[in-house]
Amino acid sequence: MSLTATPLFDDGTLERVVVAGKDVTELKRKERRLERQRDELDAELDEVFARIDDAFFALDEELRFVYLNEQAVTLMDLSGAGPVGEHVGNVVPTDTEVVAAFEEAFETQESVSVEEHHASLGRWFETHVYPSETGLSVYFRDVSRRKAHERELERYETIVETVPDGVYALDDEGRYALVNDAFCELTGYDSEDLLGRRPTLVEGREVHERANELGREILAGDRDDGTLQYSLQTAEGGEVAVEGNFTTSRYGDDAAGRAGVVRDVTARVERERELERRRERLRALNSLNEVVRGIAEAVIEQSTREEIEETVCDRLAAAEPYLFAWVGDVDPASQTVSLRSEAGVEGYLDGVTISVDPDDERSEGPTGRAIRTGEVQTTRDTVADVRHDPWRDHIEQYDFRSSAAIPITHEDTPYGVLNVYSDRPGAFEGEEYEMVGQLGEIVGHAIAAVERKHALMSDDVVELVFQIENVFESLGVDDATDAPIRLEHIVRVGDDKFVFFGRTTPEGVGTVEAMVESVPFYESVTVHDGGDERRFELRVSEPPVLAAISTLGGGVAEAVIEGGDYRLSVHLPPSADVRRVTETMMDAYPTTKLLKRRQLTKHSRAEDRQVSTLTSDLTDRQRTALETAYYAGFFEWPRAVTGEDVAESLGVSPPTFHQHLRKAERKMFDAVFDSGMREST
Repeated sequence: MSLTATPLFDDGTLERVVVAGKDVTELKRKERRLERQRDELDAELDEVFARIDDAFFALDEELRFVYLNEQAVTLMDLSGAGPVGEHVGNVVPTDTEVVAAFEEAFETQESVSVEEHHASLGRWFETHVYPSETGLSVYFRDVSRRKAHERELERYETIVETVPDGVYALDDEGRYALVNDAFCELTGYDSEDLLGRRPTLVEGREVHERANELGREILAGDRDDGTLQYSLQTAEGGEVAVEGNFTTSRYGDDAAGRAGVVRDVTARVERERELERRRERLRALNSLNEVVRGIAEAVIEQSTREEIEETVCDRLAAAEPYLFAWVGDVDPASQTVSLRSEAGVEGYLDGVTISVDPDDERSEGPTGRAIRTGEVQTTRDTVADVRHDPWRDHIEQYDFRSSAAIPITHEDTPYGVLNVYSDRPGAFEGEEYEMVGQLGEIVGHAIAAVERKHALMSDDVVELVFQIENVFESLGVDDATDAPIRLEHIVRVGDDKFVFFGRTTPEGVGTVEAMVESVPFYESVTVHDGGDERRFELRVSEPPVLAAISTLGGGVAEAVIEGGDYRLSVHLPPSADVRRVTETMMDAYPTTKLLKRRQLTKHSRAEDRQVSTLTSDLTDRQRTALETAYYAGFFEWPRAVTGEDVAESLGVSPPTFHQHLRKAERKMFDAVFDSGMREST
């Protein structure tokens, strides 16, 4: 029951008291129920606050503490129940950002977050402030360890960014979690394009699978790290040679990530490739040097052109640096190349047309160019050289990458072309080019020597008789006489150098001397006194007609200038290129007339064969020394010339001349007396 007493006064005198009573049983019941609910709510809030991991405290509208949980008391280094009822400024320094955040949040009624270092506590705190009309709820936590980790990470990232090589890290899902600027520059991608992507974007699936395999070995303890060299694929579609070093670490029980460094090794790879190319070239040069020496020795022993060509092809095809070789020559009628010999391949020219006609695109290959220019022609890479397109389907069957076409010539006389093939791109360069080029000269010289030998031994010759009227006028010789001048013997004394042994009358000596002054390739003349005829030795260098005749294995049967007209009779082997001699003659002497061309059969072959037997063992120098001495009159009595005179004609020292001459005499005597002993026996 609730009683209310109200006193009543009359002129200041209490007259009576009015008492009113009210049943408050239900009200009391409600008050006790509300108190129980409040106590339960407080207990529940205490329990909720206790479950909060973060530190928490509450402030009223005056910013006084009304509640702090245990974490807040511990982190703020407070004792007991904490500063409940105190203003927050008495506990937290007022010059900090967090106090200003309390005031801002209460005034704006918007939540505020602050991350700040508290020097007095030596810690970093992350604080979140949530306002209401009655105060503030403040949650905060110690983030000192995280901040230290972030600073460590920043230092690590700074180090990573200063590393000139590409650095990356993959997360436990195998995606890029970190890339430095150098890695981005290397790949051509921005970091935004790489982060979250798989490494197959730049390293290719096969490389990625190999890296995973090495990673499993690292996790198993079988190796400390992994190293791979591969071609990194850039954003522009290019490739960069790189070397990657990496390691793998676990994230939990099942997941693992990878971190590594990628270095651009383009320069190193190119150096290694260049070094390997040099090694290959050196091996090829050593092998080629042996082949060239072997060919030079082998072709001397061959007796026919066919044997020489087969020997060359066989030796080249058997050499390690090369795949196969073939020799061909030109068919003048069709202006195409026909096969003469091949080795290491069979039927290479079957169904193939190689032209030497400049207007035919099939002449633009190395063979056609070599024949037209007379120079070695090489293909560095047949795959890239479009000049091989006319034969593309054909050459792809043979797997070669480079080739060399070598003209076979001797003293400007072409004998065909030698082709060599290799599976090495750029094989025929530098010293190898120079050495291969020598083969054309070696083989050409050998073929020329064989053909000259056959010409000497052959019963049949082609005779060409030329006449040049008023030859002195053609040569620009003034005041020439009609005295006869005969060139009786011609001896080759060196490359394109000859000595003419001739006779004339005393009146003709002046004409011979005038010819030396007027004709460019006449070098000097020596005249020997004696009687009505004068012998002379005329030294010439690179005479175009005689060089062509000699190269083709021919010789001069007669050469006479009489009455101002020059008559020249030439004997050539039946297989010789007669047209070449004729054209050379016409070029040198435009007024030349071809008086006669006929096939002759020589007689008295027994004597010729006997002479050939006696001289067969002589070297070129020994034969030259013997012939020059003989025709110069060295063996006459009294001697017409001295050994010094003959040596001067040959362009050698007297001791050298005598050495060659004595060796030639010994071989000749050996042949004579050995033959005599066999016959007497």
